[in-house]
Amino acid sequence: MYDISADVFIFSSLHKISTWTNPELRKNASKALKLKPFSSMFNELSKMFEKDKTIQIFSRYATYNGSNPYKAPSTLNVIAHLEHNIGAYFPKNGMRQIINELENIIKKYNISVFTNSYVEKINFDKKVAKSILVNNQILEYDLIISDVDINFLYRNLLKDLKMPKKIKKPDFSTSALIFYWGINKKFAELDLHNILFSDNYKEEFEYLFDKKTIYNDPTVYIYVSKKHNQSDAPQGKENWFVMINTPANKGQIDENYIKTARKNIIEKINRVLKTNIEKHIEFEHINTPQSIEKYTGSLAGALYGANSNSIMSAFNRHANFRRNLKNIYFVGGSVHPGGGIPLCIASAKITSEIIKKDILLKNK
Repeated sequence: MYDISADVFIFSSLHKISTWTNPELRKNASKALKLKPFSSMFNELSKMFEKDKTIQIFSRYATYNGSNPYKAPSTLNVIAHLEHNIGAYFPKNGMRQIINELENIIKKYNISVFTNSYVEKINFDKKVAKSILVNNQILEYDLIISDVDINFLYRNLLKDLKMPKKIKKPDFSTSALIFYWGINKKFAELDLHNILFSDNYKEEFEYLFDKKTIYNDPTVYIYVSKKHNQSDAPQGKENWFVMINTPANKGQIDENYIKTARKNIIEKINRVLKTNIEKHIEFEHINTPQSIEKYTGSLAGALYGANSNSIMSAFNRHANFRRNLKNIYFVGGSVHPGGGIPLCIASAKITSEIIKKDILLKNK
């Protein structure tokens, strides 16, 4: 499945004719039915595995782009292949190191970087992007590339443009409720990544996507980087990143929901680990769908922009360009090919290739 789909859906622009006329890619596209696009992840996993718990573990990969394994096309089962066979990597010094390395490359080429600069508007002249309004100044550029959440972008920086239909009524991915805990004890039974699954996985996704609310028996993900990097927490202590999926917030996730969710999470951890975790929490910081929206610009706190709950999701995701606009491009988790750090970097690679080709055409 990966060999058939990766070049088309991950490493190329779905929205360029050149992708579909490339002989190698066309060869793979002709095998599209082997991807079982009309069957859900869960259905195909049920044919591969016998045990419910194994099916549940592999269904989890739908949440890697904020989707529902009972609705998302089985093509997304390639995520498990990426993680188990190709490998997921831990950056030395944490996720921030990816940004540090990109910054080092930028400095090497003497490129100026402006931080703490709030862009308010992108200005156009006859459908050609010309400048940005930032810190009360208008700055002109030859090209403008946005990695802002595409839903936020149209509503705030591109107000003068007609909004595409799929942006007007986005079909959001999940958001998250995250507790950052400093724990004054070592838990030998935990590893780097830990998942405490819901007893009724299907119902949990019905709550997230149909009822748009937090489930009372959520699947709890606990990440303890201290297990991999001893300097991440003091001796004899641990740093816990405790996360549950929530729906995108449309005003329904208030303080009471968050309090109830915290109580349910703690009860679950206590039951599974046979502990009283509350007495071991020395420090707590909470990240909610509201704070995710506030600090990242992701509309409704949706972690991945749109979900991938239908066969057309990949095609409906906003392209890395817009045909009727010039000199503006789009990258990041809310546009093609999707969310998550590897796909965000793939998005930047696709966009850079499109820009190179556009510049060559312009200079011919």
